[in-house]
Amino acid sequence: MIFFFVMLLEPIITPGSPGSWNDAWVLDGHVIVVNDTLKMWYLGKKEYTGVYNYMGIGYAYSVDTGKTWQEYSGNPVFITDSNSQWEHSSTGYDGLWEAVVIYEDGEYKMWYQSQDYCNCWNTLYARSDDGINWERGNQGKPVIYASYHEGGGFPRWDSWYAGARAVIRRNSLYYIFYEGGSFSAMGNLSLGLAIGTSETVFTKVDTNAPVFTTVGTLDTMWAGESIIPNVILNDGTFILIYSPNITLAPPATVGLALSKDGIDWERYDRNPFCDFHRMGIPGGQVTSVYWDITPGLKKELIAILRRIPAGIFSCRMPVLLLRP
Repeated sequence: MIFFFVMLLEPIITPGSPGSWNDAWVLDGHVIVVNDTLKMWYLGKKEYTGVYNYMGIGYAYSVDTGKTWQEYSGNPVFITDSNSQWEHSSTGYDGLWEAVVIYEDGEYKMWYQSQDYCNCWNTLYARSDDGINWERGNQGKPVIYASYHEGGGFPRWDSWYAGARAVIRRNSLYYIFYEGGSFSAMGNLSLGLAIGTSETVFTKVDTNAPVFTTVGTLDTMWAGESIIPNVILNDGTFILIYSPNITLAPPATVGLALSKDGIDWERYDRNPFCDFHRMGIPGGQVTSVYWDITPGLKKELIAILRRIPAGIFSCRMPVLLLRP
């Protein structure tokens, strides 16, 4: 079982000054560790001007184990390809949403969400030598499609949404854990899994149902029927940390589940394991997690949270006891 003691939230990235590329809000930061540097890619939105909805992905880094963060002066490092039918919605808005990055074989690999010409959300791929200058892969086409494009029509559970939330390399395979939802229940997002033999070739493990959901479970009492899922690997075990997907107010609760294969999950029997309000601090939605690299400390998870419109926050989660 896993037990956590959650410590105080700290702001690390806040919206930019008026007129900047991210002056409306910033959210959904994803962090990786490269040597002794923490690197984060996050979503920024420009204040609506009545012309279009400008979205971009920014880059920031920390060389002091996350105490302070430096935003790249040339942000955003990745923007919507407005000429692509896969990155521009039918309403004329930029379709770009959050990105997940890993570093291996001397290059950065990014899977990002984007809304397409029929308003479905898919997962696309890009690569970079430095994490700043990116080139799209797979000829600009999705590597994971919302199942509406796969002939599944409207009823399938991920017919509307199939956006990457975590990418894990396990042996020779890539595991993409994605949030999925259907046209018939757009407000309900669950966890799906696709396994790939390369960065751009993936197969969904189940086209009929998610691998994890709160719908029809006791989780609905504290998480509702829509979640933001985050997955990390520890000694061969997948750890799922999930928050209610609510944008109108900062959620206070966080849940936990474990899996050996990424398909069959065992919920922590005392979920939610974290309740920010009970600790007397503002809540937030966990959007990614990573292992702390501070020398001399026990194994600890750092959670990155979104709080709209306040910004991106970090939260230390010491692991007091961990076993399968």
